[in-house]
Amino acid sequence: MPEVGYQVPEVLEHYNSYQSDGITVYVMKNVNTINSKLEFVASTFLFVTSLSVKGVKVNAL
Repeated sequence: MPEVGYQVPEVLEHYNSYQSDGITVYVMKNVNTINSKLEFVASTFLFVTSLSVKGVKVNAL
């Protein structure tokens, strides 16, 4: 499953970085995507905001 963190990765060579609107996103170079597209979604419930990732291809066990 995708991992969402709020810090810069320790080994930057394993990631591609993308910037938009002052936000930097690091995506592992070996991630498998659906249609070459990832979507990052912020949602809020009560006073808690969470971040999720859509479009990561996960292989079934």
